Amino acid sequence: MKLILRVLVWMGIALIGALSVAVIAIHRGEPINAFQTPAPGSQAQYNPPVIH
Repeated sequence: MKLILRVLVWMGIALIGALSVAVIAIHRGEPINAFQTPAPGSQAQYNPPVIH
């Protein structure tokens, strides 16, 4: 259950980041290109814990 919650939280953070970049670009009158959309989402990658 904790894993699902962590994944959902990070997905939400990634979505907020992507939307914020899109809103800033639209507000400035710039087009949203293919690089701007996945860039914020790539910052919130899930790294599973290492089990020894």
